Amino acid sequence: MAWYRYCDDFGNNGYANGENQFQSFLNDVSSHGGNSVRVWVHCEGAHSPHFNSHGAVDALQGYGSMIDDMKKFLDIANYRKVLVFFVLWNGAQPATHELAGLILDANKLNSYLGQLKNMVTSLKFHPALGGWEVMNEPQGLQTGYLEDHSGQNDCHNTKQFGGGWAVKGPFNSHQYQHTFSMKQLQTFISKQAAAIHAADSMAQITVSSDEYHVTDAFGKNFFSDQCLSDVGGGRMTFYQVHTYASGGPFDSHSPMLTNSGTYNLEKPLVVGEFSQACSQGKSAQEMFQHVYNSGFAGAWSWQWYRNQECNGPWDQQLAGMSSIANNHNNGYVKITDTL
Repeated sequence: MAWYRYCDDFGNNGYANGENQFQSFLNDVSSHGGNSVRVWVHCEGAHSPHFNSHGAVDALQGYGSMIDDMKKFLDIANYRKVLVFFVLWNGAQPATHELAGLILDANKLNSYLGQLKNMVTSLKFHPALGGWEVMNEPQGLQTGYLEDHSGQNDCHNTKQFGGGWAVKGPFNSHQYQHTFSMKQLQTFISKQAAAIHAADSMAQITVSSDEYHVTDAFGKNFFSDQCLSDVGGGRMTFYQVHTYASGGPFDSHSPMLTNSGTYNLEKPLVVGEFSQACSQGKSAQEMFQHVYNSGFAGAWSWQWYRNQECNGPWDQQLAGMSSIANNHNNGYVKITDTL
């Protein structure tokens, strides 16, 4: 979607402020053959969850009800036969001091995990709930070129990989001005994945990343079961790769990745956050068709409401969805039965 009011759409009466816009968005997706949407929740923690004076989480929001708001969004999605994937956190912007506390302090993170389990338990039987994304683009907050050979299979070693592009300033007083080691981010992600599965063993869970951090073909899948097992016991059920001007799956001249099998992953892979605005000349129709015909598990284009970097016009994104809406040779797209 990814938001109407940046990370303030749920809780704090956020749903009431955007209900008409949410309905319009879901109508567009459904009427053009789309079957799922990706929606952000906490982001950097400026609006939710609610932190006490010690930096621990004592509620999901300051007032109103986040869970009720999320249920209302799921209800209108269900009516339109669209599945919803909630994205908890965002690593593409500097963390707040509160979010940094959750990443750095196990006790503070534990205070959130209880609230998270309550959220998952309350929503897990809703037919429109597709799943959970723990964090968008954690490599934006990751310390690059950090040598760390602890743990199994060199899973925390980013000596050959950059990162931390989200922490470039200028900063405001509410932002944490430092990056985090891969091990710290893996622990943060893994423990939340484990908490979600403890509340709902069948939950679909993912994390999004760039090509070099989610594939063995060019480096290491830092979010594999093996890499997460020794820091928190969580696991993903599918992965996301985000691609912009680098081309990735959409660049026929690139020596990089043209189909899902090139990534050498053990789980399904979704292409997320792509648009014709940063596509090296590819149309939205070409990109949706390429994803559908190249073994990927799905596609989430970027994005609906805000006009910002690599944001393709919404009508063109809808045309891309429509171009594969009635396909069935590589799996059905439309949800035609009741959710």
